[in-house]
Amino acid sequence: MDWVAIVAGGMLIAISIHRFRSSGRSTETFEGWQERMEQLKNGAPEAFFEERRQLQSYPPSRASSSAKLRLTGLIGIAVGALLVTMGMMK
Repeated sequence: MDWVAIVAGGMLIAISIHRFRSSGRSTETFEGWQERMEQLKNGAPEAFFEERRQLQSYPPSRASSSAKLRLTGLIGIAVGALLVTMGMMK
């Protein structure tokens, strides 16, 4: 058993599951960024100090979408499962 591959695969799976599940609410996507900016314009409280300034200064690209984040999450889950399987076979 290769414990390094098993642990690395498990960590990759955990991170990818989080990325897959939270992609719709993320401000990393253009849709999530627009939604959060609308909330702030309508008077929602900022989640952290100068959130509005940060969102205005560093907007995501228009090409970033929740579908792409979900796809990268699925790829990460598959690669993590492969690492865990390979680690158990050694």
